[in-house]
Amino acid sequence: MNPDVLELIGALRVELARLQLPEAEKASASEIIDAVEHQVQAEKPSKVAVKTLLSALPHAASIASIVSAIAALL
Repeated sequence: MNPDVLELIGALRVELARLQLPEAEKASASEIIDAVEHQVQAEKPSKVAVKTLLSALPHAASIASIVSAIAALL
């Protein structure tokens, strides 16, 4: 697995914490990021599952750029 992906997942967590979102939305996004991390660490990660999970994250420019970078590394 590409270590850059884990670094980008960490960046997603940082950006999520910075966003002005309701706590329920932040909690949901955090669960999505956890699922993405679990998927990319799997023996055979599903690119479709990862991309689908990432598309469910809040739409913010900072999040979108990190999501694009992760998708490019899959």
